[in-house]
Amino acid sequence: MISRVYFIHFLLGHVIGDFYIQTDKMADKKEKSIKWLLVHCLYYELVMILVLSPIFTYKLIVPLILLGISHLFIDIIKYVILTKIRKSNKYTDIKDRNAYFIDQILHIASLLVIAYLANDIELKISDLIIDFFNELRIPNNFVLWVLTLLIIHKPANITIQKLLIKYKPEKKDNQKRDRNAGRLIGTIERIIMLILIS
Repeated sequence: MISRVYFIHFLLGHVIGDFYIQTDKMADKKEKSIKWLLVHCLYYELVMILVLSPIFTYKLIVPLILLGISHLFIDIIKYVILTKIRKSNKYTDIKDRNAYFIDQILHIASLLVIAYLANDIELKISDLIIDFFNELRIPNNFVLWVLTLLIIHKPANITIQKLLIKYKPEKKDNQKRDRNAGRLIGTIERIIMLILIS
């Protein structure tokens, strides 16, 4: 059985490392240079270490290493395939969109597998951290709420942009400003829906 606590923490680390720490500039450089891909994976691993630190035990060292290796492996495969497509002049926005979705599906699948493998590891959360959350009256699903809020902002914006790439209008001078305004409005709408549904 998959450990829900591990998967939530792994997914939180993935969302922060793959969407928030990785800027648009870094994402562009990562597609053109293996060096930047390695830098991204290093940042990703550091984020995972930080996210897992509240529940960390020495038994989580192997899953932590597996998280970094699997992310690197998937990103290298994507890099190689997209490089070949670009060299053959067959690169399109649709192929970029498909690569994005396959990439994210593989990352989430690897998180599930590693959470499953880590399931037999005893979960030990520091009593100090539990007492801290209890004192602040923060609900036990605090991490889940943080994860949800992070997902409905940048990852949702990028995913919607990739889904609607086929309908992208022609470029205009003020397109970047309009796109950022649209993203902000979409995020606010999703936050309002989340609050009302909850």
